[in-house]
Amino acid sequence: MTLLWIALLPAAVTAAWVRYRQVVADNAYSPSQEPTLTQSYPATPWGIHCHQQGARWLHEIFERSAAQYPEFTALSVPETGESLTYTELNQLANQLAAAIGDAVSEADQVVAVRLPQDSATVVALHLAILKAGATQCFIDPDAPDELFSRILGDAQPALLISDSLPAGYTGEFLSPEALLSQAESGPSRAPSAPWLDDPQRRLASLFYTSGTTGHPKGVECPHAGYINLAQSYATFYDFVPGSDASSLTSSLGYDGSISEMYSAWVAGCEVVLLTKS
Repeated sequence: MTLLWIALLPAAVTAAWVRYRQVVADNAYSPSQEPTLTQSYPATPWGIHCHQQGARWLHEIFERSAAQYPEFTALSVPETGESLTYTELNQLANQLAAAIGDAVSEADQVVAVRLPQDSATVVALHLAILKAGATQCFIDPDAPDELFSRILGDAQPALLISDSLPAGYTGEFLSPEALLSQAESGPSRAPSAPWLDDPQRRLASLFYTSGTTGHPKGVECPHAGYINLAQSYATFYDFVPGSDASSLTSSLGYDGSISEMYSAWVAGCEVVLLTKS
């Protein structure tokens, strides 16, 4: 029986190949077979247009969309009812950047943030830190105080923005109330950051691992990689400006938040902040 199967194998393979070629020929694409679409689609889907070629900085891709789609919704927070257009979010981020700008004077300085992720302001602060030429480092407000202090000791931030001052911290500090007060009374233009020279080297974010294998470790992430990430996500999901939205569910202290926000913003789409409550 085994010898019989061996003898028949070439004939079986040949027959299968002939059948495959016949099926392919019978189902060859023909323009006359184009299906009739019953649903209309936007004339300029994101997957084909508006790739923002030439953007060098992560915050720049937001600013480009703000210039192109000023009245489109950039951020909404269903829990609080907040809804900001690209113009409004850009203005708020500029004001916050001006308020923290004095604390930043050179490349790759860290601005650490430990605030609840429940308002448009904390998302605008993400943009503001980048606009000020700093590296953002968000720390989960639910993290233990020991972990909070350990991260601060390692990151050595030029400025800490938090609603509580950890024991032993002697660096620059701003409460959210003081930050908003300075932002409201200060200039509405983001400060110039001449040290932003090479997006391959200058850091956008500093993320810390969970520490489950020991102490948390800081991961340095430059601007250029995030721009590629945002563009590739927007292209893959075929985001349409002013039509699609991305939910922000990740903690700002986790790098998944970058793709959730900036892949929508690079395409002129909306970010919906979903809070824990």
